[in-house]
Amino acid sequence: MEDGARGARTIDDLWRELNARAAPPPRPVVRNAATSGIAGLGLPGVTTHTRILPSKSGAGGKAGSSGGGGGWGAGGAAQPAQPPAPPPVPLPPEAAGVSAADLQSYVVGLQRTINCLTDPDRSTRRRAIESLSAKLLRGDAATPAAGPQLLQAVLCGPLLAPLTAMLSDTVERCRCCALQLLLDSAGVVPDLQPLLPPLLPPLAARVAAHPPAEPAEELRLQAAQLVGRFVERVSGSALLPHVRELAALLAAGLEDPYHEIKKAAAGVLAALAVRVPPAALEPHAERLLSVLVAGLGHAHSRVRQALLAALDALLAAGAAPHALVERIVVPGVRPLAADRATAVREAFFAALGRWMGAGAGSQADGGQAGGSGWEGGPEGEGAAARCRRLAPLLLPLLLLGVSDEAEPVAALVLSTLENVGDAWAAAGPAEAAEAAAAAAAVDGAAGGTAAADAPAAAMEVDGADGGAQQQLEPSAAAVEAAGLQPPYRRLPRAGARAMGAALLPALLPPLLRELGEWTIAQRCAAARCLHALLVLAGGAATPQLARLVPALCSAVGDDDADVAGRVAACVRVVGALVPAAHWLPLAADAVADGKAGAGARANALVVLSRLAHAAGRAGQRLAPQQLAALAAALGGDEALGAAAEHAGARAQLLVAVRAVLEWAGAAAGEPAVAGPLYRALLQLHGSAEADGPAAAGEAAAVRETLAQLEAVAARAAANSGGESAGGGGGVLCAALGPPLLESLTADARSWAPGSPALLAFGSLLRTAPPRCLAALLPRAFDAVAPIVADADADPGVRLALLALLEDLLRDDASAEAFRAPGAAAAALTRLLMPPLTWRAGKVAAAVRFASVRALAAAVERRVADEGALRAAVDAGLLPLLHQCLDEDWHPEVRLAAAAVEASLLAAVGRSLSDEQRRAVYTELLKRLDDSSNAVRVAACGAIAAFAGALPAHYCDANSGYLAAGVVPHMDDGDAAVSAAAAAALEALAAVKPAAVAAEVSKARPVFRAVHLCDRVLAACGAGGGSGGGGDA
Repeated sequence: MEDGARGARTIDDLWRELNARAAPPPRPVVRNAATSGIAGLGLPGVTTHTRILPSKSGAGGKAGSSGGGGGWGAGGAAQPAQPPAPPPVPLPPEAAGVSAADLQSYVVGLQRTINCLTDPDRSTRRRAIESLSAKLLRGDAATPAAGPQLLQAVLCGPLLAPLTAMLSDTVERCRCCALQLLLDSAGVVPDLQPLLPPLLPPLAARVAAHPPAEPAEELRLQAAQLVGRFVERVSGSALLPHVRELAALLAAGLEDPYHEIKKAAAGVLAALAVRVPPAALEPHAERLLSVLVAGLGHAHSRVRQALLAALDALLAAGAAPHALVERIVVPGVRPLAADRATAVREAFFAALGRWMGAGAGSQADGGQAGGSGWEGGPEGEGAAARCRRLAPLLLPLLLLGVSDEAEPVAALVLSTLENVGDAWAAAGPAEAAEAAAAAAAVDGAAGGTAAADAPAAAMEVDGADGGAQQQLEPSAAAVEAAGLQPPYRRLPRAGARAMGAALLPALLPPLLRELGEWTIAQRCAAARCLHALLVLAGGAATPQLARLVPALCSAVGDDDADVAGRVAACVRVVGALVPAAHWLPLAADAVADGKAGAGARANALVVLSRLAHAAGRAGQRLAPQQLAALAAALGGDEALGAAAEHAGARAQLLVAVRAVLEWAGAAAGEPAVAGPLYRALLQLHGSAEADGPAAAGEAAAVRETLAQLEAVAARAAANSGGESAGGGGGVLCAALGPPLLESLTADARSWAPGSPALLAFGSLLRTAPPRCLAALLPRAFDAVAPIVADADADPGVRLALLALLEDLLRDDASAEAFRAPGAAAAALTRLLMPPLTWRAGKVAAAVRFASVRALAAAVERRVADEGALRAAVDAGLLPLLHQCLDEDWHPEVRLAAAAVEASLLAAVGRSLSDEQRRAVYTELLKRLDDSSNAVRVAACGAIAAFAGALPAHYCDANSGYLAAGVVPHMDDGDAAVSAAAAAALEALAAVKPAAVAAEVSKARPVFRAVHLCDRVLAACGAGGGSGGGGDA
């Protein structure tokens, strides 16, 4: 009966009896272990209180445990002792929908295993947690798997304390199994909220410390995944009290070096941002944003995408204060615009659009943005308000995407930009102007003058009607002239253009500063952004031209071709969309800046030429005085000086002149426009000619442009009833040549080799038609004769002038001008004879050579008639030539002098006096002993010409002397010399056969060239009827 009564007692009765007995001896203390978790069951040797002893470091020092006893973890540094955490409080099973009896009956079979979770033996604890996980989740023959409600009751009741303590177990496998059990159960139990308060502190203690107490990255990943399950399945209002711990856990996960943990933490943060109100995350926003931005440079693109998604969620939810966005987010996310992964760039630009209110579906009346899903009620701001707040900071980043290398990304960004513009337009004009002025004030405080200009500019753009209604809509021609490449198919919508116009004063100064940065990537990004911004702003850029044009002039000469090309594209947009009357004075001043170097002026010419080209294509028209000012800038001394010094400036000056010709049309024929352009083209022509064959293409382009300008001038002259020069062109030269020549030669004594005036002077004479050239020659001779005759003048200038004269004399058309009365005689006596005077030195020899060559051209081309040559001979030409025949430095001078003397004797030899003849043949006989066989042959030719001009009555004695001097060379070892000597004797035999025959007959017996002697003797026989003359 009593036994039956005992058998009828419940286990509660037994536990009460056991607890009523004397207390058992104290159990051994388990380091870093929590309670057994069987609270209220009264099992022997089990207490609900845990004694935590300090752990010892490897060096023997003391280290206090933190939270769950992490003193043994990965960090070796000692940490201060923390107060023991209160034990977790189990929940009644009824909270999980399970009766206490059902829970007790199920736990009885697991009790021994649960007790083993706190066993001092590590292997026992490991086997216990593995067995317990298998029984609870999968079951076995003795214990069925726990259902969802029962599993929650077990986890929140008897298993809560030991399982929580095992999160800090010294054995990694135990901690892993405990986390895995919690992770697997989190997807099964119906309500995770009861587990959130007891589990977050130990998880934070293990993971959120610096460095983390948990050394195993796989376990840290499990912890992050478990936190993710909590965020997914626990209501937002229940998460609110634990945001601090969640933020710490997530920040640690985002900082973790293991990439999978980063991705998991980023996903959890993105979910948390839409589950709790933005105000709850704001206190932790700085750290979260910092770690997110720091991780955006991760090597794995998927990690960068995950972190960007988390950042997107934070900003879209409005959890990031504006100051943090400006200080942390904007600088940190900028590298994503150039990310090597297309998917990352696409996600980044889409996120930028969302942050600025694109596609939020909100209205201007403050409708809520669709980015927050917090159950407690949306605190997000309207898309229009968000756009006004963030556009000044984020718009430059979005503009970078318009020129993305991937066309689909660029098209997406352009569409996003237009949506952002729509959000901007939804804001009232007062709010938009206020946002623009605030952004400008920020830039002004950073150092610049934008703050002073921005409000006025904003008022010009954003008038009372809002947006850019006061701006004229660009014409189709202007849009085409802007040269917009894909993704542009047209200008962006009006809202985007209004936004760009309003924010231009604030965004422009930092962009211009970045154009001067030392890294190519920064300069290229600034140029890309500037182009997109100028496309948006259009004509609203007019108030900013004073700072924009100089910056473009500086950046267009960038060493990197990509940067320079993008800056040139910006210039084209300005030229097409901004009225030319506004940028013309600035561009002209940059070209005419006397303080700038040749390279800087070359850059200014690049800008001016592209501005003019785009404005012409856009159909803009300039007033006559503006067009004249533009032409004057191109034909001014500064631009021409730069073109003379810098090859790039020369090329750009030609491009600019052609652009102005195309733009001006018929107006280019007006003297005020044509004069400076003609002057510039003449200098360019002279530079190309001076460079020789290497610049043949450039010379052809200049001649083509000169022909275009000539045609325009001819039409203008015809329309005004004027006459062309000679009916064959030359209108420009006839009308502009004389005053231009006066201008060019006004300071001729200061010319230097390659000087602009000298180059233009040469081209003016070379390109002038014969009739115009004949009219210009007298003034030209007056200007250059003192220079050519001055031995102390710059030899380079003297050589250039003599080469110019030779070119003119050898050109068929130009030579006609020298046949005008007095022109040839003036050229010979004033220009060619003075340099022939012998002076010591190689430089003087080079000048003599140039003069002899020009003299040879004049004589050979028969430009000078006999009267002109006779005047030159009377002025002392022959002695000067004889000096050249004795030239020591260059045999070419002697050769040229001999050739000139031959031609001269053939022309005027019969008019020479006997004294002159004696001097001539004496000098020529000396040249027969010259070291150069070519000179000897030329001297023989001159002797032949001399003989041919002898009168029949000439002195036989002098004729014999001449023959005697030539005969020995008829037996020369050089066949050319012997043949030339024989020819000279034959010519002399035609006049004085007896004298020649006597000398040849003496030499024939000893000569090898008997056939030449016989040929000369035969010539003497043929001319035997003549001869005889008095003695000289």
